[in-house]
Parts: sequence; C-alpha cells; structure tokens
Amino acid sequence: MGFGWTWVVLGDGVAGAERLRSALAAADTLPRQTRAPGLLVAGWLEASAGNLARARADLDEALQIADELADSRLRADADRHRAFLSVQPGRPADVLDLASSSINASRALGLSWETAAALVLRAYGSIMLGDTAHAGQDADEAIHLLDPLEDSWGLVHAEAMLGAIAQAEHRFGTRPSISRGRPPSPSFSASSARPPCISHRSAVFTSAPEIPTPRSSR
Repeated sequence: MGFGWTWVVLGDGVAGAERLRSALAAADTLPRQTRAPGLLVAGWLEASAGNLARARADLDEALQIADELADSRLRADADRHRAFLSVQPGRPADVLDLASSSINASRALGLSWETAAALVLRAYGSIMLGDTAHAGQDADEAIHLLDPLEDSWGLVHAEAMLGAIAQAEHRFGTRPSISRGRPPSPSFSASSARPPCISHRSAVFTSAPEIPTPRSSR
C-alpha cells in the first residue's frame, strides 16, 4: 500500500482513495488481512479530504475484518485511524479513547512507530480539550520512540507540538526543544480539528486550528 501513503503525502485524498478501492475491488481474491490495510489507507485519505462518511465506511469495514480475524495488530491500526477520523469533526473524547486503545495494543506488541503515532493523536485530543499537561507527556514519549527510528515526518510533527503548547501557554518568547532538552513547561503537543502531518512512513495530518485555554488535568 506504499502508493496509498504517497497519495496521502501529496494530498490526493478522494481520488487516491477511489484508486485504492478500485484496486481492492479488482483483486477480489485478495486475503482479508491484505485488504484491510488498503481500506485503512483509503479511510485516512477520505478523512484528510473531509469526506467523513466515506472514511467511516472504509474504516468500519477494516475494523470488522480485524475483529473477525481476531488480529490485535490490525485492530490497533484500525483504532489509530479511527482516532484520526475523530479529530476531523472535533470529537476529542473519541480521539482519546481510540488513541488510548491503539497505544495499549501497540505497546503490548512492541510496535514503537505505531505506539508513537497513536501518542501523537492522543496528544491532539488532549490539546483539543486544553489539556497541555497530558499532551506534553504523550508528545514526549512519542519523540523518545521516534528519535531512534529517524522518522523525520513523525519527529517534525511531534516537535511541532512544542510550539503549539508554547502558544497555548503564552510562552511566545521561548523556543521549544524536544526530549534532548525539554521545554520549560511540563507538556507539549499539537492541535485540533484538522491536524498537521504525521506519516507511517508518511501519513498526513493537515493544518492546525485554534488551541483552547490550557488546563492541567484530563
């Protein structure tokens, strides 16, 4: 599904998703565990383009496959993608619940990148609620996981959260830094209803909205 993530990075949302679904339909003998990741990418593409109903249909089908196969890794991937979908209409409670589910499963499976990606999403959910403390904890852990992987896209977006936290906490004169020299506040992360870009090996969020007044607890 590498081309699918290329379309994500290029912002080719709906058209890319349609190409993926056409390919999946043509390959009608494709094993379900191979079909499901294609549906996840299609759902992400549709969500990033704002086509939420179509995205939900794709992600629900992938989730159904994960449940039928009792595939915990696929279920974690589906929950992570559903968390991203929940960011788009601004549903932070769903973002937090789904991202937490994905984090727990990915961490248990020893999947560093997948855990970090879900942590970034959960940090978005926290920021949407003005909870900079928990957002900072999640972003900090994400950076620790991503740094050894040298995932430049993931690191860029995790580090961008530092600026979002600084803005939310009115620390306009400070230059955020990551785990190698933490920001002066106990937190960092990025923001809300249309997030910027994080990739498995290149999945994209897109832009950053207004950040609510921070609070200290979830």
